[in-house]
Amino acid sequence: MSAAISILAIDYGGDEMFRALESMYLDRLSKFSVRLQTVLSKGARKCSGFGDCRKAESELLLQRCTLKGGASQHLVALDQRGRQMSSEEFASYIQKMLAGYSKIYFLVGGVEGHDPNLLDRTDGALSLGKMTLPHKLARVVLLEQLYRAYCITCNHRYHR
Repeated sequence: MSAAISILAIDYGGDEMFRALESMYLDRLSKFSVRLQTVLSKGARKCSGFGDCRKAESELLLQRCTLKGGASQHLVALDQRGRQMSSEEFASYIQKMLAGYSKIYFLVGGVEGHDPNLLDRTDGALSLGKMTLPHKLARVVLLEQLYRAYCITCNHRYHR
């Protein structure tokens, strides 16, 4: 049985351009028999200030990660302080995670990022680079890199 990959992301709605790009990469990934689900959670709207929204949104993400029946999971937070990898390193990382876990979650926070409690509960953090990206663009970049990782693994011409 192969592992399932899910991207759990805080979403505030709108921006069809980003949705179209996400759909394109999800369609491309389907050709590799990858079970990939993007779950969009509405951001916690009733927050009293900075930090409160981040905490509420992080809790929403963690609630979606609970598995039953002893399934093994691997949680990876997208965070600017996380590990940076080349595309080849990421492809190798994905293959190791697919071999060792039944479920892999990539967690993309909202505009305030992740609460420290979420970061403490993950198995690692991944940085998409030193530059700050809007959370919607980070989802697209992650999907593209997942597609590229599968192309690298399958020796597909997409990655040269």
